[in-house]
Amino acid sequence: SPKNPHHAGASGGTDIGNIRHPPVSRYVLYGAVVGGPDKKDKYNDDREDYARSEVTLDYNAPFQSLMAYQVMHANYPPPYLAF
Repeated sequence: SPKNPHHAGASGGTDIGNIRHPPVSRYVLYGAVVGGPDKKDKYNDDREDYARSEVTLDYNAPFQSLMAYQVMHANYPPPYLAF
């Protein structure tokens, strides 16, 4: 899974003009969906490649909504909620 998403909160940096600093994300961003691999199924974990590594609402909101719907309307707990 991506370790360096194009996300200000995850990077922990303070300089928006220099997205490469710090070179490795300071914080883990749980549950976010990034752009994903290219047409040849290759993914470079590069924060500057925002087309592949950016966390945006257009694919995160539907994913989170589907997960919430599944939990709300299931007749039994999904395996990831079973204790």
